[in-house]
Amino acid sequence: MNTPSVGVEEEFLLVAPSTGEPIARNADVARYAAAAGVDLQLELTTCQVETVTEVAQTSSELRQQITQLRLVAAESAEKAGA
Repeated sequence: MNTPSVGVEEEFLLVAPSTGEPIARNADVARYAAAAGVDLQLELTTCQVETVTEVAQTSSELRQQITQLRLVAAESAEKAGA
């Protein structure tokens, strides 16, 4: 029997903390994330990044990956001023 599997991609808009306006910092955010061991994908617009989980077999495995990716993305965005 085949076991279902799933992966998740999430796109995040980078905004200036003081104004909420989009801010072109995706390359900086990706560099900080890479230093933390996470490969963020750059989107066409410079104010977006994308996280991509590995294929997961269970919801708890998927939740763990999503949580970690979101944490690193948020910390990296903060370091980059977004």
